[in-house]
Amino acid sequence: MAVRFLMAHTHGSLFVKGDIAKFDAETEKDLVERKIAETYKAPAKSAPAA
Repeated sequence: MAVRFLMAHTHGSLFVKGDIAKFDAETEKDLVERKIAETYKAPAKSAPAA
């Protein structure tokens, strides 16, 4: 699962606001509950221009 950080935070590495990182489900849930990060879903890929 991936999250987007809402503020600077250290979790093994330093993450700054706007960084996107992948974690296991338990870590993601903890970060979201503590309002440090929000769940991130990659935007759908658009079709290539012709």
